[in-house]
Amino acid sequence: MKKLLLILLCVPLMFSCGESEKEIDIKKIKTPCDYVDAMSKLCSMENSYEPEKWNNKWEQIVDVAKENNWTIQDLKECPNFCETFKKLLATKGILKDIQDAKSISPTIVILKTFGVKDFVNDFYYCEEIFPYIEEGKKRILPPFPVEKDTIPEIHPRDIFVVLINNNNTILTGIGSPKDTIEINENGSISSSLKESIKAFITNNGENTNSSDNPQKAIISLQNAKGTTYEMYIQVQNELTKVYNELRNEKSNLDYGKNFNELNGDEYKTIKDYYPMNISEADINPEKSK
Repeated sequence: MKKLLLILLCVPLMFSCGESEKEIDIKKIKTPCDYVDAMSKLCSMENSYEPEKWNNKWEQIVDVAKENNWTIQDLKECPNFCETFKKLLATKGILKDIQDAKSISPTIVILKTFGVKDFVNDFYYCEEIFPYIEEGKKRILPPFPVEKDTIPEIHPRDIFVVLINNNNTILTGIGSPKDTIEINENGSISSSLKESIKAFITNNGENTNSSDNPQKAIISLQNAKGTTYEMYIQVQNELTKVYNELRNEKSNLDYGKNFNELNGDEYKTIKDYYPMNISEADINPEKSK
């Protein structure tokens, strides 16, 4: 009987120890994926904190993203991004707000969940979470994020134009859009778009009519008045995939692991080697030097 009583007394202590191990160590958040993991962990601790303390912890985690200038683009590359996004929407009571107020700004949703200000169209990478987006909003083409605030002096050979015209035809070319990209029978974009952009970014001056290096290579994404939202997002996702794949290839070559597995310094090195130079500005290469 004494042994049974001792065991029963120890059980609460065992669970208590388990709870203490859940505490989030802010200092251990070194990469965007650490950040997403911390947010996921915080969601699972909703009942362990008073609301004010929970929000304070959320703000502490968000400060790490601000200090590192992480964007949704960085976070989205983590395997559990969508799952964590969904948890944050539910935990912070935003999902019901979204469903009730269909005009809610996606920018505000991002700000209230992951705590970063910039809006990335790969936000719709988790579009199964967002059935609230009505047709009216689909006609609004949101801006594509550029990881750099300013674009340096540009030579025509360093500009790869991707134009989606009124008929949703994709035209591409260095300096000006001349080549047509095919659309597959299932509605997906031909792999030739990614292949041509990859060749442009990784040219490294080999072809004198193409980019000097990945740091100078700029993708100019342009659309016409009749461009549909769906096609626009589809093209943006293809551009994102190009950089994700290039960064992953470089990461495995230099460090033997995937881009989202790198530590802070390694991550920055690869990101700087392949900066996501995507601009929605209508760049006129004839006016560039």
